[in-house]
Amino acid sequence: MKVLLIVPEIRLDSAPNHFPFWAGILAAIVENKGGQVGILDLNALRANYDNIQVPLDVIAKEISSEKWDLIGIGGLTTTYSRIKQLSPVIKKYAPDSIFIGGGGWSTYNPTEILELLPQLDMIVIGEGEETFAELYDEINNGTKDFEKINGLCIRDKTLDYKFTAPRALISDLNTVPYPAYDLMETEIYFRSSSLPLSVDSYNSKRRASTVWERGCPRGCTFCSHNGMSRIDLQNIYGEGDRKAGELVVRETDKRENTFQMPARWPTPKYAVENVILMKEKYDIDFLYNIYFFCHSL
Repeated sequence: MKVLLIVPEIRLDSAPNHFPFWAGILAAIVENKGGQVGILDLNALRANYDNIQVPLDVIAKEISSEKWDLIGIGGLTTTYSRIKQLSPVIKKYAPDSIFIGGGGWSTYNPTEILELLPQLDMIVIGEGEETFAELYDEINNGTKDFEKINGLCIRDKTLDYKFTAPRALISDLNTVPYPAYDLMETEIYFRSSSLPLSVDSYNSKRRASTVWERGCPRGCTFCSHNGMSRIDLQNIYGEGDRKAGELVVRETDKRENTFQMPARWPTPKYAVENVILMKEKYDIDFLYNIYFFCHSL
């Protein structure tokens, strides 16, 4: 089975700062299952085009280079206009691929996104690793019974939209694989990955960033975490009704025999081994964790 993950450009007024962690993690899941996967990271590749958007004819050539079984696209809300531009191109050059969206740009309003982008087949809501893994298995097995997979908003044949049961947040972040760094545009990110927050960072030659935290213990009304916190899920499934959202999340806790924490972290061992991997395999000399610390290696 062949999977393509597309990362749209963002913040064209600055260099690419951070690896597309979502794409790297999903790519690692595909590799662990024995599939073939590619990452078309437009945000990194724009560095080859004077930091402007990658031309559509280049993108079309990349998409049509293989017969993809599944194509996924994700990004922040600010990438919506670019994704709207890319979606017809993706469908034109990969008409038989199952086309899914996920991430902040689509998690909070999946029915509206499916209405605005008729090329999309479904939206993965919130945290996507387990949902994506089950989607992969359904497509790979040929069964394609997507309604039994939690955490989806699916377009059906009559253009109505169906929500499957909510997906519980991942309770053990140690189960999340490290991103498939070897499939990314690593050299581009090593040059510009972490911001110059210190003298060590400014003088480093091979920088990299990581992120391990999921969610947040606070509930600021101006912020979201891409559906990765308990508060986010309450807002998404309550559709503005906080009490209704709380009920849905509690029912999910009961069904999954878990309690979805507002914020979660992996073990220190997981974090340290990620640092060792980056140092030994890629010889980085500065690591920046988006939430925790910056440290010269």
